[in-house]
Amino acid sequence: VQSLGPRTAPERATPSALSVGANVFAIRCAVCHGALADGAGPSASRIGRSPTDFTRKQPTRERIVDVLTHGVRG
Repeated sequence: VQSLGPRTAPERATPSALSVGANVFAIRCAVCHGALADGAGPSASRIGRSPTDFTRKQPTRERIVDVLTHGVRG
């Protein structure tokens, strides 16, 4: 499975930013993407499009911002 973008070195994040990101993911994303980010959240089977398995795909920062800003079709 191809990544959503080219592989580049990840940006370094502070421990504080990582903690905030983990909390936001748990509150806003895990219901579909799963607590382990594997696409197997409790609501995954009730939506028309399978949530991305982030253990297999690593989107670019630009793709993340685009999806969070505009959503995805379906």
